[in-house]
Amino acid sequence: MIASAACIVEIDGKRILWPCHRHGDAIFVFSQMYPVGYAKVLEQGFMDEKRNFITRSNAFKIAKENGQLLERPINGYQGSDLFSEDLW
Repeated sequence: MIASAACIVEIDGKRILWPCHRHGDAIFVFSQMYPVGYAKVLEQGFMDEKRNFITRSNAFKIAKENGQLLERPINGYQGSDLFSEDLW
C-alpha cells in the first residue's frame, strides 16, 4: 500500500528517503534549508507502509491493486506513472 510521496535526496554525500505529501513540498523545504546545490533530489517516487522506496511506475501498479487511485485525478492526467494527485 502506498503511504506517502517520497524523494531520495542526497545531503552532504548521504542518501536519505524523505517522505512528503507532494514532491514539490520536499523540494521547497530543501530550497529553504540548504544552500543551492547542497541537497539534491535524486529521484521522486513513493513510500509504502514499511518505508520502502517505490518508483513511480511500480507505485502506480500497487496503488491500482489496492484501490487507492482517485476516480478523477486532480490534474486530469492518469498514466502508467503515479503522481501524488492520483491519490490525494
